[in-house]
Amino acid sequence: MKQDILNSLPKSMIPNQVQHYLLMAAMTEPKQAIAYWEQLKECLGLVDLNYNELDGTTLSHLYDKLDPGASRLLPMVYKNLKDFTDDVLLHSIKSYYRYTWARNQYFYDQVLRFAKDNQGIDIILLKGLSSAFYYADDSAIRVTEDIDILIRREQIKPLLKKLDKLYVLKEQYKLTRITGSTHSATFIYNKTELDVHWGILHKNPSWDVCQYPDSLITLDKEKNLFVLSPTYAFFHSMAHGIMPNNISTIRWIIDCSIIAKSHPIDWDLLVSLAKQSGHLDSVLIAITLLNSYMQIPAHILAHVAKLDVSISIKNKVKSWNKIKDFELPNRSFATKVSDMLEFIYLDYKTRYKFPLLHYVIKLPFELGNYILNRWF
Repeated sequence: MKQDILNSLPKSMIPNQVQHYLLMAAMTEPKQAIAYWEQLKECLGLVDLNYNELDGTTLSHLYDKLDPGASRLLPMVYKNLKDFTDDVLLHSIKSYYRYTWARNQYFYDQVLRFAKDNQGIDIILLKGLSSAFYYADDSAIRVTEDIDILIRREQIKPLLKKLDKLYVLKEQYKLTRITGSTHSATFIYNKTELDVHWGILHKNPSWDVCQYPDSLITLDKEKNLFVLSPTYAFFHSMAHGIMPNNISTIRWIIDCSIIAKSHPIDWDLLVSLAKQSGHLDSVLIAITLLNSYMQIPAHILAHVAKLDVSISIKNKVKSWNKIKDFELPNRSFATKVSDMLEFIYLDYKTRYKFPLLHYVIKLPFELGNYILNRWF
């Protein structure tokens, strides 16, 4: 069962050898983690470096050999091993670790400024800042590139109208569709990308996590700052991490580990949320992968093993995977073309690079979405 699921996934979603060594070096006990660190160095050809000749470029010899998704794990590897080895290469990560701390502090300051400018609005931190400032014991271990916040649906329309007037909108959206197929808008806020969400799920934007009374934890009552409570944050990390991206999203495994180490996870609630939101396949895939890196309760694994999700996964995965990375038998040419067009439609990076192509492809999807919502 497990192998069947893994075989149905694109290679980019499964940690490769280098990513696996990094994950293990970041997540396991130091004695075991050091062994994985040494394996990583050997795999990258960094065992015999002459550090005396590198002249301050030690970190670049490691960083430049990693893909962007893998390099984001380095601060956590440093945090896990820095007190247990004198390895020069490992300690060269210290500068990246400090930079991550400073960058995250800047992002959090921007959130506080945003909260001050929009008093009365509940601001729910998502993804990186949630992990860095609530779930992790050190804000320097979680690399973030932007600010992700969730706004309650009853508060989102007036806020978006206000932001439209004040800031540059990077990713297009329509106010009339905020409960339809769009779940967020990206603004340039003080030279920082601010992703304003009114939904947390790409595949089901209308699903409202705030409808659950136990879904939020107060981070700062005075400033109306919140984070998703542990099981909901864990679920979001899984659902978002399984989505395709041009950059490997393996850090969702780290996020899940950080959350689970600091708070107990209600696994039955997790499965329930997956069913209610239509993300059972994503969570089952995530659990299958995550079982290699952390302990999953036996009854959850047994539940996964009983479900025949192969057909369901094949039906759902086509809308969020690059065709070149995904292989299924007996797929017609028309299906392949449809899948590729759908990926171009969903891929926000394509929208930036080829806006005209995006809108040409977008029309039939928009029309179909309108007809379905209008008539059914």
